[in-house]
Amino acid sequence: MCFINSLKHLFLFAYIFSALPAQAADAPRSRDDVYKIVKGAKTFGPRGYGYTFKSLDKLADKLTAADTPALLALLKDGDAATGASFGLAALCADGLAALKPAIENDPKLPLDRARDVLHTIQHFDKCDADARAAAEALHPQIDAAFAKRSAHALATQKAAQEELEQHNIRQMKQLDPAARKTLTQEERQQILDENIRALGLDGARTPEQELLYQKMKQSLMGNAP
Repeated sequence: MCFINSLKHLFLFAYIFSALPAQAADAPRSRDDVYKIVKGAKTFGPRGYGYTFKSLDKLADKLTAADTPALLALLKDGDAATGASFGLAALCADGLAALKPAIENDPKLPLDRARDVLHTIQHFDKCDADARAAAEALHPQIDAAFAKRSAHALATQKAAQEELEQHNIRQMKQLDPAARKTLTQEERQQILDENIRALGLDGARTPEQELLYQKMKQSLMGNAP
């Protein structure tokens, strides 16, 4: 009977411990823990100590799909970005699955680093043909993301330039007694808002600051509420 009970316990412990590695492998690790793994994958190569294809082999053995959120965060860190790009590439299809929506939806994702991931996957022999083809197919998506960001930056710059020009026109009207009479109520409000921001009066005000604000408002807006 004791022998049978011992066998039962042995099988129970074997079952429990066999399940633990799989659970641990699937658990997401912290950014710091993933960074330690990434840093530990550096090797000596033709250009000195850094990341090589040997690094990819190390990372492929240690990283899992659950580490992709930390890797994407590290990809935005200048000091860790190169290692993070190798980490994502080492995950092949899982790395691509995490990278693709980030390319589309994360405006802070460094697209040049994302392209590095694609190039590395395309040349990593442990990634299968489907993963390498999927990496190649993502390049146009990165091109489109670059174009979208450039268009947004140009539009923002243009809007800022137009607002500056309008600001200068309003200020010139304010300084010219004759032109000042032509200011619309909206322009007067804009001038008031710009002036109080410049003087730091747009937040909580002391009694003295409130008095100054009211004088400025009366001068620009008259009796308007």
